[in-house]
Amino acid sequence: MTTTTTNFSHLAQSLATLGNETRLSMLGYLKANPGASVEDLVAFLELPQSVVSRHLMALRRAGVVAFDERGSSAFKTHRYSLKSEIIQDDAEALAALAS
Repeated sequence: MTTTTTNFSHLAQSLATLGNETRLSMLGYLKANPGASVEDLVAFLELPQSVVSRHLMALRRAGVVAFDERGSSAFKTHRYSLKSEIIQDDAEALAALAS
């Protein structure tokens, strides 16, 4: 498999994942609020925690969101932030198709 094919494979996965208004809203929120918790996103989106968690999992699988676990084992807090460099790489790959 060539590098170009590999890049298109990742780009296709990213576009499929990002083709969702809720997920795009989440990315915008995480850009403005790095280290946000699930609870922060639930309050912002006004969606059930289970729905937000499912969207976060998809974004993590696509590699566009970083996950950090903080606190003791009894009181762990999950924090999320945007992986801007991955989104930038995808934007450049998409722009290359247009040029």
